[in-house]
Amino acid sequence: MSELHIPVMAPQGALLDHAARALSDLNTQIGGSWFDAARPGAEPGQWADRSAARRVAQAHMPQAPALFDDIDGRQALILSTGENCGYRVEKLLDSGIWSAALIWHPAPAAEETRSLLAARGEGKANYLYLHQDAALEVELRDNDGTASLRLPAMGDGWQAVMIARAGAQLRIWRPADDARAEGMVTGDLPAMADLLIGARSHRAGMPKTLGAGAIGGVLVWPGHDLLAADPTPAARSLRDAFANLCLWEL
Repeated sequence: MSELHIPVMAPQGALLDHAARALSDLNTQIGGSWFDAARPGAEPGQWADRSAARRVAQAHMPQAPALFDDIDGRQALILSTGENCGYRVEKLLDSGIWSAALIWHPAPAAEETRSLLAARGEGKANYLYLHQDAALEVELRDNDGTASLRLPAMGDGWQAVMIARAGAQLRIWRPADDARAEGMVTGDLPAMADLLIGARSHRAGMPKTLGAGAIGGVLVWPGHDLLAADPTPAARSLRDAFANLCLWEL
């Protein structure tokens, strides 16, 4: 049987990956990064940025290559309890204004997800991290405990949130149910920070903070507050594009 080819351009909305393409195009325009588990790259110990910024996340433990596998129909970085399976993008967050989004699958019922994402400078300075507890509630907080933004549990399947920092102001938003929270950090945070994926520490330590689960992707926008009360047109478009991706793919 021969194949049938129709020589016409299909509209973007008719493509199966139209939401991902639209988000990727906007991401490229604003200079953001997208570490997509479906495209981890060919180099061991490195997670390639699928956007034009071409940043690279380095594995915390390069001698033990990370495992990317299929979880409920989606490719993901697999996290294991007590093992540092995380990645680090050095000095990515170089100002007090940035936004990030995370797509992840919680750990199996017998385990905890714990560390998902962190923004951490060098040394013992205060830092921000995103985690999920045993009850599947999501929390964005600083290590000194001066701010705690929580979202209620919404099940054990694939989920996503967006977070933003603008100076001392923190915000978190979940597109699936429009849940949101905001608060102020009163402790000092470094202006320059690394992005940590699946971990809170730069090193192999802190094993009690390393939970299970799976990360499908991380998007980050240095210098942009996508959750501002009065966002720029570019920020609003990116936020809407991320919500559309979640609607179609999660």
